[in-house]
Amino acid sequence: RALISAYEELFPVYTCVQSAKMSAPTRVPVRVVGFIDMDCFYVAVERARNPQLHGVACAVVQYNTAERGAPDLLADMNRVRKGSDPMGGIIAVSYEARARGVTRSMSGKEAVKVCPEITLVQVPTAFGKADLRIYKKGGDDVVALLSKRADATEKKSVDEVAIDITSEAQRILTERNWQSDILPQAREVSHLADSALSRKAAAVSREQTRKGHDGQQKIESDASAADDEQFSDGGWQRLDKQADTCQETVSTEKLLVAGAIVVAELRTEVKAKLGFTCSGGVATNKILAKLGCGLHKPDQQTVLLPHSVPLLLQDLPLDRLTGLGGQFGESIKSALGVSTVGELLAKPRSEVVQAFPDRGRD
Repeated sequence: RALISAYEELFPVYTCVQSAKMSAPTRVPVRVVGFIDMDCFYVAVERARNPQLHGVACAVVQYNTAERGAPDLLADMNRVRKGSDPMGGIIAVSYEARARGVTRSMSGKEAVKVCPEITLVQVPTAFGKADLRIYKKGGDDVVALLSKRADATEKKSVDEVAIDITSEAQRILTERNWQSDILPQAREVSHLADSALSRKAAAVSREQTRKGHDGQQKIESDASAADDEQFSDGGWQRLDKQADTCQETVSTEKLLVAGAIVVAELRTEVKAKLGFTCSGGVATNKILAKLGCGLHKPDQQTVLLPHSVPLLLQDLPLDRLTGLGGQFGESIKSALGVSTVGELLAKPRSEVVQAFPDRGRD
């Protein structure tokens, strides 16, 4: 994607559509997008196959190429490795192991030193190579389930899926009551991006998000996500003051809140039918939905209402956005003297185009 295109996609685009149950055109975002990220997916797949792994510190390790010539370790075999066994690097870490200091940057042997009680499971092998089919099938099963209620699905990786849920959100708004049903249910299962904890989670580095931060922790009590610190103006309290949905104009915020219910119901269904927990984000485009998805994990979700986007992006490290990491992200930082998305968005378009003539135009 060209730099300016990504730059402009951070903000919602609107259109008018005709609702089947409303006489007047309804102003809604072009899309209500959900983003689903499976929690510790490789570990989750292994736990679904071996229930004894539930609740214990465990990790999935890659096949060690130094073992070429060794017998294949098929998916149905016992693939638990001992600390003394040769093994590759860790590709997925359970939250129990993360709490003990294990990270994905470690090798299996390093993980054992940090957490002696950890259970290490090696990916299957076939024909002398890593065989990832059980994980790919798990991801495909998730996509198939999500597609039953989505207008469109886009599998971003083995454990990430973007879904267009505009139609389902519209249906919920026309069939359910805003104040007695939609808003209370969404508030119970969702964080808002303008909460203090969300803004704190957005300001941490990409590396820290990989290791875990305050927003990436299990919810130990029955307290709802709505108990998350104080909300800024425009939070749940303002949403609570909006009129019922029997009005002609359905606001963008209401549609996104209805989308939060869709995502929550889909996440519940994935857990019930496939045994996987997942985190979710709801926004007006894939970039923002993915960003929201990573703010609160595991088994949680975040809604990005349009008014909260500038505030959330203000201190967001540049490399937290898809496409603005790596060498390209570093070149942006150097050429424009910026380190956060907020600083980039404050730059005049002409300056961005001048600095990146080949990537700054549509």
